[in-house]
Amino acid sequence: LMEPKGFPMVVEGWQRWVENRTDPTELVICGNFATSSFDERFSTLVEARRWIEGQVENSKGRMRWIEGARGEAKRKLFADAHVFVFPSTYPVEAQPLVLLEAMASGCAIIATQVGEIPYMVSRKEAWLLPCQPTAEDVVEALAALQDADLRLSLAKAARRRYLEMFSPRVYQNSWRALL
Repeated sequence: LMEPKGFPMVVEGWQRWVENRTDPTELVICGNFATSSFDERFSTLVEARRWIEGQVENSKGRMRWIEGARGEAKRKLFADAHVFVFPSTYPVEAQPLVLLEAMASGCAIIATQVGEIPYMVSRKEAWLLPCQPTAEDVVEALAALQDADLRLSLAKAARRRYLEMFSPRVYQNSWRALL
């Protein structure tokens, strides 16, 4: 979890979104903390940890923080997710593996238009936020994806794009052709 990859914005947006909801909703934040030269909010990893622990403890909805997942546990988290939110503002964002994993798993995706992300997913495959999104942008996207037809359409399109452009078979064939 890196601050410029958007985890605080996800938490804050989701907290606002669940304030007036009565239906069961769960937010799962997964990952270990890391720092970058683009951090602005947390000066230490301890500060970030305390913040997220406080958010979980005081959440108005069901929220969990898992300090990383691998293998089957990670696959299950993606399989159980309806929406994957990645509001990165990381200025040198290239091809985030986590977005490929979300696409492969068939999640509806909320992401930003920062870096190379718009070349991975277009508005046909994801709800794209501006490069400098706000928590309110996340709230708006979550509200829009309550529409099951829209959510399913984006998820299916993202999965199709993954299979057509980013699957291991496609990468293997591209490397073979290159070499």
